[in-house]
Amino acid sequence: MTPWYVYVSISISILAIAVASLTYRRKAGVRIYGNYVSASSRDCNDKYISSITLENLKDRAITIFTIYLRIGYNYYIIIENFEDSPLILKPFETYQKNYGPIQFYGINSNRINLDSLLEDAKIKKRIIL
Repeated sequence: MTPWYVYVSISISILAIAVASLTYRRKAGVRIYGNYVSASSRDCNDKYISSITLENLKDRAITIFTIYLRIGYNYYIIIENFEDSPLILKPFETYQKNYGPIQFYGINSNRINLDSLLEDAKIKKRIIL
């Protein structure tokens, strides 16, 4: 018959391991929830990103230099550039920004039409930081 303090010490050690693992999971890695809304306007012919929301789900600060929207596998749209003063998301903080209509999407002063890519639900779209 084992004494009662052995069971108490085993229970306390299991509880300590559980608390340590939960604390490690909360601090380790990066976990950001991102959402965007596309819209169209009478001011421009193209669809554009009208708002973006980023939520830091970890207990540590994260520095963001640029926000991209990846469409498919090789198309990247720069949503916002913070290279001059980086965006710092504090623990459990949310960043939300609304954007107005655009003139056009372009590369090297050539206009490109991304409406079909932004409207197609089969094409995978992802926010890249």
